[in-house]
Amino acid sequence: MIEIDRLTKRYTLNGKNALDNLSYVSDTAAPLGIIGSNGAGKSTLFMLANGLTKPTSGKIKLFGEEVFGNSNVKKRTGLFTDKLTLYPMLTVKETISFFMGIYGISFKEYKEKVRLFHIDEFENSKIEDLSTGMMKKVMLLISILHTPSILFLDEPFSGLDVDAKNDLSKEIRYLSNEVGIKTVISSHDLWETQGIIQDVLIIEGGRNIESGNYQELIKKYSKTKKMQVICKNDPEILRLREDYRMEEEYGNIKISIGLDELHGFLSRVRRENVINIINNDMTLEDIYEEARKHAAIGND
Repeated sequence: MIEIDRLTKRYTLNGKNALDNLSYVSDTAAPLGIIGSNGAGKSTLFMLANGLTKPTSGKIKLFGEEVFGNSNVKKRTGLFTDKLTLYPMLTVKETISFFMGIYGISFKEYKEKVRLFHIDEFENSKIEDLSTGMMKKVMLLISILHTPSILFLDEPFSGLDVDAKNDLSKEIRYLSNEVGIKTVISSHDLWETQGIIQDVLIIEGGRNIESGNYQELIKKYSKTKKMQVICKNDPEILRLREDYRMEEEYGNIKISIGLDELHGFLSRVRRENVINIINNDMTLEDIYEEARKHAAIGND
């Protein structure tokens, strides 16, 4: 469904490669999360995937066809972005009607469309009067008016409070699970993202430093995950401070330790000095940080 083959995008103004020989393949409808630091190349990749700019070299294909200059492919993609400019003085109804006209969608379908994300509850409000959460719903609806096969969502959770994030997450999952749209999410909010995606692509410096199924990556990196061991503030524990990272917390000693180190540590201390062992689930952020560490080691 998505095939990226040695994709490079160089900006002539600064001579920098936004994407540098990037390759990746996703051949299922599973929702995909693309993560990376600022400047990693995520937004550039979204522009290329929607035919908004031409690659310097390499290819990006959707549905087996190259994207750039291919109107048939563009009809099957949607792009959710805060960079979409809406006229502030228009009402929500006028705005959506305008885009329906662009896509050639009959106004008879209007009521069905606006009910999708409960937009009918504020359809007569002006764009300038909308909250950030309402605005995101309008932009999400606009991005799927033509029922694309793939929807690219660029930073969908930015600027939202907790409740609005939860609402938007539910709506994105609905599009993926019920409507059958493949969702591709680029976001700094890894907590919300991990509740939606099944596959992961991690980009640094425009390159693929890690990719795969989310659950498989959890298994891969869980061996190196740092656990928290809470111990008594006892001389026996303090003698080991050169071997383990320790910090005082509420009068006790908290030690960050890898799962693979745990057995060795426990063999060196009396069990009565160990108060608790905290093993939190591995998160998408954990995988991201571990992948970056491994990539840095590989580049040394």
